[in-house]
Amino acid sequence: MRTSVNICSRMTVPTIVSQTDYLDNGGKDGTDLVRAISSQLNPRFWDLYHVGMTPSAELLPRIKPNSSSSSSSRGKKGVFSSYDVFEIPPRLVLQPTIVDSGGRDTREAQCLPYHAFTCVIKTTGPSSQRYITTSPIEVSIRRCSSQSTSKSIISWNIPLPPEYISYYDKLSTIISEEDYEIGNDPTNAYVYQPRRLVATMKYGGSAQDVEVTDIRKKLYEQVVRDGFKPVLSDSGGSGGGNGGRPQFFFLQNDAKACFTADGGLGVAVYEWRPKAAKSNEVGIELEI
Repeated sequence: MRTSVNICSRMTVPTIVSQTDYLDNGGKDGTDLVRAISSQLNPRFWDLYHVGMTPSAELLPRIKPNSSSSSSSRGKKGVFSSYDVFEIPPRLVLQPTIVDSGGRDTREAQCLPYHAFTCVIKTTGPSSQRYITTSPIEVSIRRCSSQSTSKSIISWNIPLPPEYISYYDKLSTIISEEDYEIGNDPTNAYVYQPRRLVATMKYGGSAQDVEVTDIRKKLYEQVVRDGFKPVLSDSGGSGGGNGGRPQFFFLQNDAKACFTADGGLGVAVYEWRPKAAKSNEVGIELEI
């Protein structure tokens, strides 16, 4: 079993005179290790399901927001609000992107693009390879910033296992000529994401379902009503495509990404889950 323990440091700058480390969810003083990991000890239904059906995965840390924050943008979830609000700690992700050429008709956001995979993993036999899985896979669909096109960009954030972070720059992100010839402007890179505050609402379908539009609207109205400030894209002052829009995303909790230590991303596993289980999430970025 894997547990996630997030440690933050506070330093006095510009001259470092002291440093204090504390645990996220570690109590008032940030030193309660039992409290920090206790919520991860009891197996949940999907944990037991994963053991029997697919490899176990390192899950996304969900840190309860600090209610004592002095930020004026920090709201408070209402009693009748149906969303979850949490912080995502800083992380390194593999971020492939493509131009969305077909929209809902082709559903290109439903699974990872082929050019995101940089190796082949041998999972059985005498030469089977060790690999680590992470979940969920995050998907976002946003308007292209170029004035020459009205198409959208689909991007995926695939969390890299912490074990590989120290040498991520040695993992391949090469895109083959065949993938370039498809014509959807593929890119692939490892990207550092700073700490984020997000709100999510459960949903059992896919990222490009028609119903997602209504869930986004409902989520936006609830977080604004509760005093949170959604992150808006930079208008840039040039009339660029996505100025001032709330930043939505989609968490595929029914998907896992498998990485090897020397090749990078090699396999993605998509589980079938009933739509009524609402295992996925529609999310929105909030100001910290």
